[in-house]
Amino acid sequence: MTVQPFDVVIDVSDNNGVIDWPAVRSAGVRIAFVKAMEGAGEHYPSWGPQSEGAHKAGIAVIPYLFMRPAAPALVVQHFLATTALGKGMAYMLDWEGRANQTCTAPEAEAVGDGIAAVAARVPTGYWGIRGSTPATPTSKMLGWERFVPRYPSPEATSWSEVPTYVRTNPKKYWIPDGKSGALPRFAQYTAQGKVAGISTLVDRSVVFAESVEAAVAWCKE
Repeated sequence: MTVQPFDVVIDVSDNNGVIDWPAVRSAGVRIAFVKAMEGAGEHYPSWGPQSEGAHKAGIAVIPYLFMRPAAPALVVQHFLATTALGKGMAYMLDWEGRANQTCTAPEAEAVGDGIAAVAARVPTGYWGIRGSTPATPTSKMLGWERFVPRYPSPEATSWSEVPTYVRTNPKKYWIPDGKSGALPRFAQYTAQGKVAGISTLVDRSVVFAESVEAAVAWCKE
């Protein structure tokens, strides 16, 4: 089967407030990145209700960590305790902002290594295209799964509103560093998304997969 983009992905945090997850599921969302922690914090308030609500609605949950300057071992310890991440479960490391606002690339790699030792799979790394990252990723980070943000049509609220020339040529807009000609696993295309069940604007993304079912299965390999 041919890999194609499926508009079934959102990412949420406390910024999105209380969410009606059954309505979100009815709107076609099948995968939700849910913020579990920031830095070395032990808990993120919205993680529990959002992750539980998504699970109950039949949406695959991928916990994510917003990276800050912090000791990698402590970050790993708290992230695993917060999420109860198990073997085969997907997770995401959000590495963005100015260099002094996040961790260094070697620290990000160390956090990824620590979590990967438990999950038995590499992280999904979230950072921009070349020239739009906090620093130069390490060679190991370039081998991670990728979630690439870029908004060629910032006002779009859904994938269907992104211009056809963008939707039919995604490799031009979301090429991961070190993987020329390759598609990332996920491509975030707007921060102005609208989804039934969420009262605020929400980040929306597509997943590149052979089918929606295959994409959901990937989350829990």
